[in-house]
Amino acid sequence: MKKTNKSYTTWMEAIPGSDDSFLPIPDEILESEDWRVGDVLVMDLRGGSILITNKSKGLRQQHGEGPEVQASG
Repeated sequence: MKKTNKSYTTWMEAIPGSDDSFLPIPDEILESEDWRVGDVLVMDLRGGSILITNKSKGLRQQHGEGPEVQASG
């Protein structure tokens, strides 16, 4: 995978009627990094930034799984 030094800025969004919130992740990241709905993410504070690592993708790579391929039919 080609590494780049792109950075993105986003804000936590509140879920109305709840104490919960979520962090929207740009579609560009989801597509380019093969992140999928349901993946487990690990967040680490680094200075004034948050480093997000996709634990599920790492497990997929260890088991030799690549991006999902859609069957034609």
